[in-house]
Amino acid sequence: MRCPNCNCRDIGKIGTNQYYCWECFVEFSVTGDQVKLFHVEEDGSLSMIGGELNGETLIVQAQEVQQIG
Repeated sequence: MRCPNCNCRDIGKIGTNQYYCWECFVEFSVTGDQVKLFHVEEDGSLSMIGGELNGETLIVQAQEVQQIG
């Protein structure tokens, strides 16, 4: 599995369908074929980055995430 933001493989699972990239420090969630990216703020809250991402590449990544999770 790769980060949808930076394409890094250093990903940690932090919850059900929720992951964290240790390279670019974003959190992302995968639901079906949709991936949502979040920036972690200093107070621990999340801010969505650019809305939901869709597309063939992300669908493949979503399927890989489901196989790992």
